[in-house]
Amino acid sequence: MRDIPFFTTQLGVASLTLSQIPYTQKAFICIQDSSNAKEFLEECFSFCWAAGANQIYATGHHICALYPEYTSIIQMRAELSSLADTDVQLFPVTEQTIENWRSIYNKKIIHIPGGAWMTIQQGNDLLKDGYFVYRDGQLLGIGKAFGDQIHWIASVFHGAGADVVKALCRALTGDSVSLEVASANEKAIALYEKLGFIRTKIISTWYCVK
Repeated sequence: MRDIPFFTTQLGVASLTLSQIPYTQKAFICIQDSSNAKEFLEECFSFCWAAGANQIYATGHHICALYPEYTSIIQMRAELSSLADTDVQLFPVTEQTIENWRSIYNKKIIHIPGGAWMTIQQGNDLLKDGYFVYRDGQLLGIGKAFGDQIHWIASVFHGAGADVVKALCRALTGDSVSLEVASANEKAIALYEKLGFIRTKIISTWYCVK
């Protein structure tokens, strides 16, 4: 099932994320513009429901706040110079290891609010910026990082998260690093703050329509 970047009716325009339905039964609605947001959201909801979603979330318009809050996406930032180094090793994803990375990612993403299942096609992008993090031959975690951003982090056992974050910073350029985290992921936020990250802004807030 494909996402719809521009779902258009006479009531408005929205982007619909439907690609997650076969894996998590979740759909996401982002209203871009609407002349009647209440009725337009109902149209979007009906479309997602008919497509097979049983969990539907929405953002992009204040009308969404009439529903229970699901989670906010928070941007956090730190100066690279403030992050201590680590002795772990960083290994780029290769064609031979893509599926292993994707398998670990999808097992972890189920438990993260707002997380998106990664398809095989999407996994091919990891050849550019996906990494494994090891210490003495033991896998600590995985991540995705480039530019001045860490795009995804996961440790494979308790207590390894800090080393995974520090290792991924080696793949970055510039003087600072930013990442995004769901407000409901309190353990991750606590870890990042302990490492020196500060909350800079709320990027979006998602609400549970169904």
